[in-house]
Amino acid sequence: MKPTLACTALLLACLSGPALTETATASGESCNLTGHPSEGDSACKATRLAYRQAVSDCMAQLEADSKARRTTTVSMSSHSYRARYLLCDDEVRATVGK
Repeated sequence: MKPTLACTALLLACLSGPALTETATASGESCNLTGHPSEGDSACKATRLAYRQAVSDCMAQLEADSKARRTTTVSMSSHSYRARYLLCDDEVRATVGK
């Protein structure tokens, strides 16, 4: 086998493994924020409930701000709901993780 082919094969073999992923954890623990609130210990349950409440409050605030700026009645679509959720999720994860 030629050296370049051997090096390429070795490099591809190293890169073909499972990708490292970032898990959604709170405070560096193994508490997953998106799980069911009844799973885990009491600290994890409290963190999940606080996370859900903070996301709900944030989404309600964004919707109220949006309604205050509008002059016409517009129904909320799934796209706008998802966008608001993603904004609030990022904001709350940054504050819950600290």
